[in-house]
Amino acid sequence: MKKWCSLFLLSLMICSFPSVAININVEVKPSYAVVIDAGSNGSRAYIYHYRKIKNKALPKIELMASEEKGERVPWLMKITPGISSFSQNFSGLQENLRPLLQYVKAKLGNDPNVIKKIPLIMQATGGVRSLALLEQKKLMRDVQLVLSQAGFENTGAEVILGPTEGVYQWLTVNYLEENLEKPTKTRGIIEMGGASMQVTFLPKKPPKKYAFPIKIGSHSYLLYSYSYDGFGEMSAVAKWQNPDCQGRGGFYKCKESISKHLSYKKCNFRGECGLDGAYQTPIQGRFWAIDNFHDIGTLIQKPYFSAHGVEVMGQKICGKTILHLEKLYPKRARRDLEIDCFDLAYFSLVLSGDGRQFKGMGFHKKTEQIMPVSAIGKTAISWTLGSLLYQILIK
Repeated sequence: MKKWCSLFLLSLMICSFPSVAININVEVKPSYAVVIDAGSNGSRAYIYHYRKIKNKALPKIELMASEEKGERVPWLMKITPGISSFSQNFSGLQENLRPLLQYVKAKLGNDPNVIKKIPLIMQATGGVRSLALLEQKKLMRDVQLVLSQAGFENTGAEVILGPTEGVYQWLTVNYLEENLEKPTKTRGIIEMGGASMQVTFLPKKPPKKYAFPIKIGSHSYLLYSYSYDGFGEMSAVAKWQNPDCQGRGGFYKCKESISKHLSYKKCNFRGECGLDGAYQTPIQGRFWAIDNFHDIGTLIQKPYFSAHGVEVMGQKICGKTILHLEKLYPKRARRDLEIDCFDLAYFSLVLSGDGRQFKGMGFHKKTEQIMPVSAIGKTAISWTLGSLLYQILIK
């Protein structure tokens, strides 16, 4: 594997990507690849088809799908729990991954000669990153063995750092929007996962740290990408959910109770800081809100929302009983309703702070620049597409 942060260029910390040992050949027809997102609360397998386009810098990548009862059903599957639950349990890991790998093999025709050649990448994120380093390494070795025993030979298994996950997600959404060869059109991403939260965008000026170079055709990008590990929704709820965010506590009481845990830390970068005192170059342009950010954004029911919009929705949700909320939002799962007040208060804090010293990620409170999105066209958004795109581009 390549080193993560390998050199200094123009006084910037430049972080390179991991590279799994798989063979991807865009000249082979048909060309399929499987990317498994081993997340904190489960693993998702995505089956892609890709091909080279003559005289184009970018390949054509499509999430495979089939028609079932008149509906287009994408070739993806999720299993729970996440593989981090099996860091010391190899047989449990085998049982956990078996239905996922069986699904992949069935979709690819169950031909052993095909299966062994198909590129398959399993990349683990926040849940596995929270394990001790030795546990991570052992788990990835175990995963590689499970994949091999299942008949896959062209495989790679690795833990990716949060900023890399953010860059892959940025590649995904800008690829699907056909923005990657239009530098002025690219948008940033904010993603709230279960264990971590990512922010990735193209800033006005080269970032001083956490800079990721991407070259696509004649265009070179120097992205800012950072991951707030431990700030994902599941982690935050587990650590900071409290009675003020349940029942009749009210939005601002809930927000104040959470803000006590998001204490201001000294910024050593001349004011250019996000959460937790980490360096963050100033927010620039419009952003896609993904995963749990998207989920809360859909409650607001506007094409774009702001931190102020999150607060307004929080005032509508907080202080109401679950029975009342079930009548207001009959299609929303009870589990979501139970934590919506917390989420709205927490998300408003991480977006634009508490109005005092804590600034959050620095989004302007009333600027509607955040768009909730879960799919573009017919393709569900997943950083796995960006990961595959990167693997193809570096070959």
